Amino acid sequence: PMVKKIIDNMLNKASAN
Repeated sequence: PMVKKIIDNMLNKASAN
């Protein structure tokens, strides 16, 4: 759901950073 998408986005951002 939305929550999973947000978590994935945050994880992706953290990984990229």
